[in-house]
Amino acid sequence: MEKIEREGYPTITTNFVVAEAHALILSNLGANVAREWLTELSIPIWQVDKSEEDSAKEIIFKFKDKEYSLTDAISFVVMKKIGTKKAFAFDRHFKQFGYQFFE
Repeated sequence: MEKIEREGYPTITTNFVVAEAHALILSNLGANVAREWLTELSIPIWQVDKSEEDSAKEIIFKFKDKEYSLTDAISFVVMKKIGTKKAFAFDRHFKQFGYQFFE
């Protein structure tokens, strides 16, 4: 993340990623840390609309041999919409779908 910020790459996440991350922090670190994380979150958040969610579901049903989560598929839809091919992610599904990781 430091390299992304240092090199000036634009950053964005979705409300689905925020919800998933919050649940992970909550279950592993507790409610206080999860609330603090939400309070300090400063990255722009893309509010997914119904058409984007529907497009994500289409990806899930099209690629029956993959185990894309709804959050992954929504990320793919938004990334295509904004025209980026690089993800700050640790999930192999992004590479399966053709995206690159920041290194």
